[in-house]
Amino acid sequence: MPLRLAVLSTSRIVAEFLTHAPVWPELALAALCCRPESAEKGRALAEKAGIPRLYTSEEALYAAGGFDAVYIGTANHLHYAAAKRALQAGYSVILEKPFTGTAAEARDLFALADEKGVMLLEAITVYY
Repeated sequence: MPLRLAVLSTSRIVAEFLTHAPVWPELALAALCCRPESAEKGRALAEKAGIPRLYTSEEALYAAGGFDAVYIGTANHLHYAAAKRALQAGYSVILEKPFTGTAAEARDLFALADEKGVMLLEAITVYY
């Protein structure tokens, strides 16, 4: 069974990620969530990537469910808050880099992931 992934943001890094996602048969793109003012861009990205559901509210995304993890590709300064909301909702998180602004924020997120029994991973390519 593939990993069902919700994608948070319509950023450049998300658009790049979505162009490569089809090469992973282990991955199913379940939903895209963006800000209300980015809804048109979100619709276009979702349609192009074959993502069946679009949300303009994280609360609605998390309440609807139907996915296993959230890939967060928001602006860097929003990483911590977005990851915290996803973890609090009980979802595993794949967080784009830089992971957080401080080590204290990272420790807080890892503690929350442990508490919720979910995973917190950094979206980074390991070459060695």
